[in-house]
Amino acid sequence: MIKKNRIEMYPDYGEALFWDEEGCCIGGYDTIWLGEDNNGTEIDLSSIDGLEKWFYDWHHESLYQTNHWTNAQWKAWWEKGLDFAHKVKALLPTNVDLYYFSVGQIVWKVKPEDTDDGGLFNQDKLIEII
Repeated sequence: MIKKNRIEMYPDYGEALFWDEEGCCIGGYDTIWLGEDNNGTEIDLSSIDGLEKWFYDWHHESLYQTNHWTNAQWKAWWEKGLDFAHKVKALLPTNVDLYYFSVGQIVWKVKPEDTDDGGLFNQDKLIEII
């Protein structure tokens, strides 16, 4: 019997976007690598138009604050990511559960402009993508 696997979707540096249950990076905006119970399956995400741009919007705005986004702009960015999470889920095997990070009413614990390392989202509980 193949067990259920859990992966999480949230952006981090080094083009990291997907994480396994142990907190190891298993993919970025272009590919997810599923090990053991999925026999080393590689999931190609290139068909999800806009995912790479969405990831790099986060990268540039969190690290370089190029447009000084407001909380409303960050929430709109997060909503786009939720849409992308549903598209990713559609490509995953049935034995893989996908969870997307959420943010609280206050988007940041530490705003990007208040630090030199990209800030820290005010993460709330993960959202299971169905």
